[in-house]
Amino acid sequence: MGASCLRRAAAGADGFFLEGSARARYAAAMIKTASAPLRALLLILAIVGLVLPWWFNVRHLSGGGSLAPGAFFGAAFANPLTTAITLDVYLAAGAFCIGVAADSDAGPRRWWAVPLTFGVGLSFALPLYLWWRSAPVRR
Repeated sequence: MGASCLRRAAAGADGFFLEGSARARYAAAMIKTASAPLRALLLILAIVGLVLPWWFNVRHLSGGGSLAPGAFFGAAFANPLTTAITLDVYLAAGAFCIGVAADSDAGPRRWWAVPLTFGVGLSFALPLYLWWRSAPVRR
């Protein structure tokens, strides 16, 4: 069986082997089919992703903690567990930002998600972006 045949078969399953604009159209079609309950869940996750982490950020800051880079990264990499969590979140945030950059069908307005990811948090920006992208097409 040829490689192109395998690619076509796999693309039908999940679109992984599609290239360029074909993959973007496939991904957009997958996102655009989101039901109202799924969109509601994404919005709820975005709100929870804003409130919960920032509850702890406010507690940290009100307890004398700092967002200054030295203190912040010192705490983020204080032990192997916090290092693993920090690296996991930053790698996921980087991958999400690459996905936003590649999502050219969303137009130039998509770039709001990048500063929101690093300024507010991935747990807020990612579900909010998916909610935004799953909005019904306006005609």
